[in-house]
Amino acid sequence: MEQSLTETVLEFQKTGTGWAALRERICLYVYIFPTKWTDWDEDRRSEFFIDFYPRISGLVNRYEPDYSFETYLCCSLRWYVKTYLEKVVRREHYE
Repeated sequence: MEQSLTETVLEFQKTGTGWAALRERICLYVYIFPTKWTDWDEDRRSEFFIDFYPRISGLVNRYEPDYSFETYLCCSLRWYVKTYLEKVVRREHYE
């Protein structure tokens, strides 16, 4: 049985191993996430993913087990969708 994302993050923080598999799971979650909250096409989801990707390692390193990593990641993504949309609107307005 596969570990939860929280267990995998805590194990990575403890041992420092398994980053590639952890990053892959988080990347898939990040890429799929906007489909739950938006009607973005694949191009917009890809742009969002590329914009969010550099933040992944920081989220993993800062995570404290007060609640699940999935909750922490979901809250971060919901907030980032909002700020990302504001950024896109400003950029498209100037173009």
